[in-house]
Amino acid sequence: MLKDEIHLQHENEIEIIKLNSFQPRFKWSKCDISDIGQFELFDNQKSRIYKIDPSMGLLLKEFLNGKVCFQGINNHFKIAKIISNGNSSSIVRMRHLQNEELVTCKIYKQGRSELEQEFRNEVLALQLLKHKNLPKIREYYIEANHNYIIYDLFEGHPLDICIKNNILDDQQMIHIMKELLKVVQFMKMEGYSHQNIKLENIYYYSLMSQITLIDFGKSLFKNQSVTAGDSYFSKTTKDNSELNTQTCLNTYPDKDYFDCGLIFIQMITKKIVNYKDIHYSDDNNIIMGLIAEIHNQKISTFLMKLLSQNKGSDKYNFSENLLTEIDDLNFEITNYTNN
Repeated sequence: MLKDEIHLQHENEIEIIKLNSFQPRFKWSKCDISDIGQFELFDNQKSRIYKIDPSMGLLLKEFLNGKVCFQGINNHFKIAKIISNGNSSSIVRMRHLQNEELVTCKIYKQGRSELEQEFRNEVLALQLLKHKNLPKIREYYIEANHNYIIYDLFEGHPLDICIKNNILDDQQMIHIMKELLKVVQFMKMEGYSHQNIKLENIYYYSLMSQITLIDFGKSLFKNQSVTAGDSYFSKTTKDNSELNTQTCLNTYPDKDYFDCGLIFIQMITKKIVNYKDIHYSDDNNIIMGLIAEIHNQKISTFLMKLLSQNKGSDKYNFSENLLTEIDDLNFEITNYTNN
């Protein structure tokens, strides 16, 4: 998926263009009869222009989507709505200029190496991970001041907004818990760890009972055993191409389950914590205080199991039993939320 090539043939001449995620870059140009009539290829600071049959151009663009980066996003999309605005990135809804289709876009600022690395981590992770609860990447753009990732449209609101507005009932909470654990188990099977699961990175669309886990900028690909406290991970893709990773000072191989436990605590208690005050340990005073407020032995035991599971020896059965245990908690959570 991350490495491929295209063959361009004209009469008896064949040119092979190697594709490797962030190189080369393509810029589509218009002609009189189609949105795609030629393209300009930027590779190793060289520029070449190719004319192409419009129908073949559309097929080529479909093939390239999500594999290489493009240029000239303003020629294809315009911002329709700002969803969230952060210090380093924003999520917006964009409209395609030609067919009016709506898509979701994440915009990264440029200028800091860690932001560039998060952008690359996200693109590479979502090129590999295909799941109904993850954003589906279409294409990405590297421009002068910002980097852009275009996804299929996903809707809903972040879980912190849902909790603040008290719009989640007990059955919705149980559904979200199960769906989140399923996607974490999927990522684990694929060798990935998200490392940044928190309320604002989970979008819930109540009309479709759909969650979408976003923000893979800090994700790790785990093709080797990693122990808690490691300060750097050398990651390799499935085709053995290196990923340039940032230094991770607080990264753990099973942090995703810990983060799920913290998500569930906040949904059940309807209290949002400041993540800056939370540390990856099962003796955190803030977390223990919230669990103590629940006053339900079965719920508390399940949450503690998630928070401390990285210390368990039978990790396979641990993950297999989680969904069954949530079903068993259905009655307990309903009683708790109704009291």
